[in-house]
Amino acid sequence: MRPPLEQYSAIEICCCRSSLGILILYLIIRHEKLAIYNKFQQPIKWLLARAFIGLFFFGTFTYCVGQGAVSTVFLSQNMAPMITSIAAMYLFKEKLTRIEVINLLIGFGGVALMLLPKEESQASKPTDIILILLIISLPFQMSCLQLFIRQMKDVHYAIINFYYTLVSAIGYALYVMYQYSTNAYSLAQKFSFTNLSILFFTSLSHVGAIIFWTLAFQNGKAGKVGIITYSQLIYSMIVDLLIFDIRFTWLQGVGMLIVFASSFIVALTKY
Repeated sequence: MRPPLEQYSAIEICCCRSSLGILILYLIIRHEKLAIYNKFQQPIKWLLARAFIGLFFFGTFTYCVGQGAVSTVFLSQNMAPMITSIAAMYLFKEKLTRIEVINLLIGFGGVALMLLPKEESQASKPTDIILILLIISLPFQMSCLQLFIRQMKDVHYAIINFYYTLVSAIGYALYVMYQYSTNAYSLAQKFSFTNLSILFFTSLSHVGAIIFWTLAFQNGKAGKVGIITYSQLIYSMIVDLLIFDIRFTWLQGVGMLIVFASSFIVALTKY
């Protein structure tokens, strides 16, 4: 089956998704009768910092996926829950229980099983020192995003994500405008009713995901939420199987069971 939106680059999809996301979040802000700026002047530096780090993270992630080994990039990114949990102990005085530590390690082992079996050519493996440093920086960037959300636990989720989505949309739009500065007509030809419909529902799911992700880190312990985020790989692999018929190996199946079990155990344990 041909993947939807195949003719769009990742930046183009994110530009459209963020633009529609701004509208959705603005409607939520209006419905909740919130002030976008005046009421939240104090954490404006945190809001903007989170927004720009989020934009930089996605740019780094996209570049690394395009230039380096995909499994290495995803494996590095999934080290973020461990870094976030350790940082939350010192910054927010959160206690990290023994079962959370064990499950973080076990869950990461499951993630490794899900990612490492994928075959990659020697040419796709990262060898450039700058690329390697960028891959190493990914979990720290992701942890910063999570810690900023934890820092702003009293700020409404729509406000936090409005700033992030606004900065992202501007950044993506500037890149797309530069890319198509000499041939804007080719970009316009890509849009159709079907593609716009898919982009709209993609935006809805994206906004829903970042809202629940924000609420989880605002109200839950970083150690517990971080472990449960490992399960997103399970969902993506199931979607690949059902829609694109991309089958996973038995080792990846074992990794899925390990991640599911560790997430389930931590979700049921008391704080």
